[in-house]
Formats: sequence, C-alpha cells, structure tokens
Amino acid sequence: MIVDTANFGELNVKEEMTITFPDGILGFEELRQFAMLETDTNTLLWLQSLENANIAFPIICPFLLQDDYSFELDDVVLTKMDITSEDDVMVYSIVTIPEKIEDMTANLLAPLVVNNKNRLGQQIVLRDERYPLKHKILREGL
Repeated sequence: MIVDTANFGELNVKEEMTITFPDGILGFEELRQFAMLETDTNTLLWLQSLENANIAFPIICPFLLQDDYSFELDDVVLTKMDITSEDDVMVYSIVTIPEKIEDMTANLLAPLVVNNKNRLGQQIVLRDERYPLKHKILREGL
C-alpha cells in the first residue's frame, strides 16, 4: 500500500510493517492503523499513522534505557492481544523530541506493547513508581 506522509513523503508500506491498535494510542484514540518505520540508527523507530499523514511517533525500546525495566501483562491484555508467548511481544516507549535535543525523553510509564504474530498493539499505563513519564534519554548516552 502506498501512503503519503508529512515527514517521510510517499512510502510503500508492506503488510508486515503495519500494526493495529484497536484502542488507539492515548490522546489519539481515533487512529488505529500504523506502520513501523526503521531508521538508520536502529535505535529510534517511527510509528507512522496510516490514517493521518501528519502523525508519527518516534519510539525506542525501553530496555535500552533501563536495564531492569520490566512489567507483567494482566490476563485481560494477554487475552485481548492473543499473546501466548513472551517471545511474540515487543515493547516500545514513545519519545518526545523537543527543540533542545538534550531534553529528549521517553515515556516509560505507558509503553506500547506489540504482538508480532498478529500485529496487534496496545498502549498500557503501568502502576509502577519506578518508571517516569519523562525519562531523559541523552543522559543514557544514546
């Protein structure tokens, strides 16, 4: 499928690049279809909306930022996303890139969980005080 985007121009999005978020993403609940785009760095990825050319979220693997990052998915999420194995799951954090790049942060409190087998995604909000909404990235040396 050919998709026109504001940031990346015209893209040829293959089915294996698409992720469906049945509940959307917090603040963007009306958007459900996204494509995951790789970058040259392999550290930062982009989650591009397929329904709104102007919406793209930079995302990063939170395990790169905090070695002991962990949480458990409850049975409702496991069932809803049809997750049967931990190996099928990828976790990402949305990155905020402000004007001053050194102030870039990642949201560790509300990760994006993706089932790689069926390409379903869901953003979950953790109830864990160890994880901030705005975790500074550049202090980690990325």
